[in-house]
Amino acid sequence: MVSPSRSTAPRRRRDDAGKFFVGFLILLGLTASVFLIFSENVQYVRIGLVAALWAAVIGALAATRYRKDAAVDKAKVRDLQTVYELQLEREINARREYEMGVEARVRAEVGADSSEIAALRAELTLLRQNLQVLFDGALLDEQPALQADAVRIDALPAGG
Repeated sequence: MVSPSRSTAPRRRRDDAGKFFVGFLILLGLTASVFLIFSENVQYVRIGLVAALWAAVIGALAATRYRKDAAVDKAKVRDLQTVYELQLEREINARREYEMGVEARVRAEVGADSSEIAALRAELTLLRQNLQVLFDGALLDEQPALQADAVRIDALPAGG
């Protein structure tokens, strides 16, 4: 639902009234011009002057009204800009808050993983110590079970 201050119906009426005033001013100005230029009778010149004065007065009133409308529209634009900026700031803050929550969750998960790795290292060190005790303290750095001895075959039967 559109609020009355944002609807276009009052603006259309205002624009229609403005067009009417401008049309009336043009008609009044043309009438004044015709009477002033083409008449030789003093009465018609007076009518032309009165019409020109009324055109000026109505024009001044219309200009004042348009200035007021422009000021009101400018204030509305400022208000809408302020509302937009506040909403944008609120959205930015919500985004920062979300990102901080994600970062905290990731840090917690990484912390849990690193504590598991530290526990596994401690357990591995303990197993190594137990193996050293079992083998009288002499653990080879190389793992003989994983190495294969290469046997060289010197002579193979030639046609065999």
